Amino acid sequence: MTSENFVCKVELSQTKGLILTVVNSNGEITQTTTFDGTTITHTCKGSKETSTITQTSSDIIIKCTNFKIEADTINCVSSKNTTHTTNGTFNIDSAKTTTINSSANLDMSATSALNITGTDLTAEGKNTAKLTAVTTTVNGDKKNYVMNLLHFLNFY
Repeated sequence: MTSENFVCKVELSQTKGLILTVVNSNGEITQTTTFDGTTITHTCKGSKETSTITQTSSDIIIKCTNFKIEADTINCVSSKNTTHTTNGTFNIDSAKTTTINSSANLDMSATSALNITGTDLTAEGKNTAKLTAVTTTVNGDKKNYVMNLLHFLNFY
């Protein structure tokens, strides 16, 4: 940190609560924290962008341009529902094994192509397995095996 002079304000008010402000005019940044009796609001306002953390007794809302978490381990647990939504691309990358488990059904869908690629691919249905499409292609560049085909066609 440089040896800049900041303007620091502490405001105490019976109606507004507590407001802490740090103004860095050289860096064109104003940091404000407000405690109003119901909500704590942290605001960092720069010359082009602003980030805000708002906390009430039931919610924490973070609004910013970029949000990063850097940690050795991250555990997110919700006792009810979890939703991740983006208006852009959603990526999950892992340097090691990735596992997705559900104690109930697992549904995947895409409005266009759904691609699954791997060195080896195994799909198993404990009771049934179905593959349905207008056109179905099974291609083995070297060999194709269909097990129990004679039994399925009632050829003994």
